[in-house]
Amino acid sequence: MTVEEAIKQTAVDMNLDECVVRRAYYSMFEFIIEAVGQLPLKEEFLSEKELSELRKVFYMPLLGKINVPYGRYKKIWEAYLNKRKNKRYDVQA
Repeated sequence: MTVEEAIKQTAVDMNLDECVVRRAYYSMFEFIIEAVGQLPLKEEFLSEKELSELRKVFYMPLLGKINVPYGRYKKIWEAYLNKRKNKRYDVQA
């Protein structure tokens, strides 16, 4: 079942408008994006202990949880630094 099919089925089952169900579903992801955006992840590289102390695990009923493991965070940080470094040298004359 696709997300759209689930939204339609839920709307019918709960006698709600589809746009209300869709908004409720996507608001969960909007909250996660906003919460992660407020974390101090780009200011400086965090140690494994510092990263584990941040509240960065999001539990979604019946879907699972979203978490960023330290190894993934480290790779993203390295890519971010490389992008910043390469951007400095892309200055056009």
